[in-house]
Amino acid sequence: MMTLCVSGLSATTTYESLIGLFSHYGPVHHLCLSVAEGNPTPGQFAQVRMDHDAASQARRLLDGTILDGYPISVSVVEPLEPAPA
Repeated sequence: MMTLCVSGLSATTTYESLIGLFSHYGPVHHLCLSVAEGNPTPGQFAQVRMDHDAASQARRLLDGTILDGYPISVSVVEPLEPAPA
């Protein structure tokens, strides 16, 4: 599994539109969309969890794509390392 961060989303971008966009590359196992109501500028973001190969392809092909009038940025979320004991 790989988690992607999708930033620069429009206030009009929906959960359903993101599922539709990313599912072209493989099953979406989890999607979390931040909602900043009343904010007309891009600034919302989402996290998308997919199988590794599908997420790699989605990141490569969707980074910089225009979605709902704004260019989106798609990057890999690096897993956190455990805190030292």
